[in-house]
Amino acid sequence: MAPNKVIRIEVPDAQRGAQLEERLSGSELTGSDPEGWAVVGMADGNLSQALGTIRQWLRDEAIDHTVVHVGGRPHTLTRD
Repeated sequence: MAPNKVIRIEVPDAQRGAQLEERLSGSELTGSDPEGWAVVGMADGNLSQALGTIRQWLRDEAIDHTVVHVGGRPHTLTRD
């Protein structure tokens, strides 16, 4: 895996993380309640599509924002 293609999305809980995992093909929910949860996967060369999917998930779940790590760099993504 090339590090610049790895995408990790911080999620508020396992249930909403599982919902995002279903939307992003090839992704995996990781973490635990005390440590926090994240969905990890590959952008597969289409980062803009992945970000659009995450933004739609934020809207659907009424979450204001999340932190998306792309290639190890954090970026705040808002639903609007």
